[in-house]
Amino acid sequence: MKKFFGAAAMLLGLLIVLLAGCTKEPSATLSKSELSLTVGAETSITAVLENCTDGTAWVTSDENVVTLSWDGPAGTDTAEATVKAVGTGTATVSLMWEDKVLATCTVTVSESPLKVFLPEGNLRLVLLANGVATVRAMCDVPVEGEPVWTSADEKIGTVEAQGLTARVKALARGQTVITVRYGEYSASFELLVGRT
Repeated sequence: MKKFFGAAAMLLGLLIVLLAGCTKEPSATLSKSELSLTVGAETSITAVLENCTDGTAWVTSDENVVTLSWDGPAGTDTAEATVKAVGTGTATVSLMWEDKVLATCTVTVSESPLKVFLPEGNLRLVLLANGVATVRAMCDVPVEGEPVWTSADEKIGTVEAQGLTARVKALARGQTVITVRYGEYSASFELLVGRT
């Protein structure tokens, strides 16, 4: 009988150890604890998760400074978020599990040295269908390579680039965003196309 109780106590002790291993506190380690970005830039943050492969979420303390997009970890031991700088200032990006903050990253956003100049100093470009305008970009710091101009919707408007100058052509009624990327910097403006 003593052997039975001894074996039962040992099994109970092993069960307690196993259960204790299943209830460890969740934790996470971020790839970056601080970030410095310019308006329009984006980067990613990766977290290595322990004891919490499901139920994590990324949050920002100020959506006027940075926005976040991510896919859930779906049972993996990592979580990744894309951080986009949308305005100047400082924000804290946190990885949450239920109501607990697992890890944080402080993001400081400053103005981009890359600027786009539109005709007549406007903040957005308004054209009639088939209208054309020339826009220019200027960068306050030296950058290697060539600028790349793109239209978010080429059915609405296209852009032909020659360095820091671009020719924008309106094609159909609607709106789109024209972006220039130059090295690590980017700048955008809205194109509104009206009826002819």
